Amino acid sequence: MIKNIIKKILKEELDLISYDQEIESPLPTEEDSLPTVILVGGLDTGKFKNITLQKDLLQKGLGSGFKVIAHRWTEKEDAKISISSYPNSYLVLFSKGCEYSDTFASTLKKSGGYLSKMYIVEGYSCSSGTKSSIESAVTKGVPKKNVLGGKSDCTGKNVAGTSTTCTSKGGEFHWCALTEVGEIISSR
Repeated sequence: MIKNIIKKILKEELDLISYDQEIESPLPTEEDSLPTVILVGGLDTGKFKNITLQKDLLQKGLGSGFKVIAHRWTEKEDAKISISSYPNSYLVLFSKGCEYSDTFASTLKKSGGYLSKMYIVEGYSCSSGTKSSIESAVTKGVPKKNVLGGKSDCTGKNVAGTSTTCTSKGGEFHWCALTEVGEIISSR
């Protein structure tokens, strides 16, 4: 039925397509129909987990019902493009990526997205710039409960509305916050 309507409109308006021709319209893939989560990760060189591993930890918490687009914390402009392209997505800023909380909150708001779907996870808030950026994002409308903090100010304790429940098993306590936020998102 929709194909016929499209054919009729195109025939009438453009006189380019006859009723005999078949219109090829690509069907969305299953992944395209999944809710999107944009991740801006933390430090990812040296002793830190690379962005692929950070994405995998988030995906583990989300489960298979979500698509994740991951950006390194240094890819600020690319992340802003993703936010503008997917305004109804969830946005997860992690660790060093939280440095841009204020900027990304503005981008999300300007693109018509929902600040209630933005999560700031264990930000490096012992840096006054990051702390200020997180506080500004909350002032703009990011729910304080969506600011998850760890055990120290350098993992967001001083700005948190919610504490992460990660334990220090194998030194993974900071990284497991990515899985924890995925579980929070998937349960909503």
